[in-house]
Amino acid sequence: MTCLLLFYEFFKTGLFAVGGGLATLPFLYDMAARHPEWFTVSQLADMLAVSESRRGHWASTWPPMWATSPPGSPAPWRRPWDW
Repeated sequence: MTCLLLFYEFFKTGLFAVGGGLATLPFLYDMAARHPEWFTVSQLADMLAVSESRRGHWASTWPPMWATSPPGSPAPWRRPWDW
């Protein structure tokens, strides 16, 4: 039953929270109030702080491409066989 309830709560959050990760916060705060055994409001604030301070996927993969692209190439993702 717990798995079904978890699925329902997070499905509802994903279905109605349109606009990115921060749009899910009201749903998650409500979930923390109704199910404190899952996570508390304090733990949710910690999760938010960690997720906002972490670099995104593109921030960690694109700079090496920019650093290794030849000078004067029109695009940083240009491959050597396209020159």
